[in-house]
Amino acid sequence: MSLLKIIPGWGWLALGLAVAGALAFMQYRTVTAERDALASQLERSQAETQALESELEWRRQHARDLEAALANRERDIQSAAKQIRGHLEALDRLERDDEQVREYLDSPLPPAIAEWVRALADPNGERAGDADPAGATPPAVPAAGAAAEN
Repeated sequence: MSLLKIIPGWGWLALGLAVAGALAFMQYRTVTAERDALASQLERSQAETQALESELEWRRQHARDLEAALANRERDIQSAAKQIRGHLEALDRLERDDEQVREYLDSPLPPAIAEWVRALADPNGERAGDADPAGATPPAVPAAGAAAEN
């Protein structure tokens, strides 16, 4: 006798339904686990996106602050350049119009002061006075009209 004839049809049907149910349950668990993993990944991605958006907004604000600072700096530089031009024009007028200033400027510079001024020249092309050039010291002879220190 074969196994097919020993087990009635409803038994095979029940066995088939049990196997189908077990397969469906395993598929349900797999799909549920994948769904939960994707939901968790979505939450992490949203939190990361929020953090990145916050960082981006901070960087944008920082860039705006830097831009404003640079604009203020440029305005200050332009103002200083305008003042310097005004002072140079005033000096030119003094040299041209004031006899006493012209005589003073035509007089020779004392050697100690001339050497000190030469020492202040920066060979690196930087502004004079940014650093103490090698050996640059104030002159030993006080300037005319300067009060002697005690």
